[in-house]
Amino acid sequence: MKKRIRKKLHVAEFYEYGVEFDLRITSSISGDEFDALIENFIDDFVEGNGLYCGGGWKLKEKTAGLIVETGRDRKASLEYAAGIEGWFNSKKLEYTLTCSLIDLWYPERKLA
Repeated sequence: MKKRIRKKLHVAEFYEYGVEFDLRITSSISGDEFDALIENFIDDFVEGNGLYCGGGWKLKEKTAGLIVETGRDRKASLEYAAGIEGWFNSKKLEYTLTCSLIDLWYPERKLA
């Protein structure tokens, strides 16, 4: 496949990676505390690393599903996934967190 077509289709060296994560807090925290936690995550981790994110969270269920755009470097994207886990570990909460590397243009295709 020619380079121009690979670029247009966002494949091969033109992949754009992201980290998709699902978070469920099992600790007893209020909805406002959960809201503040997610806002702090976006401010500290996402924007602090010059990244972008999209998704949402549900205050009543204390769940969040976000995709953090990490760029074209697969190795850096895997490091960001580990950083997301580390950030939530530092908060000393009980939670379940699932992170996976995805292709931003073809999100149905899980990469790791």
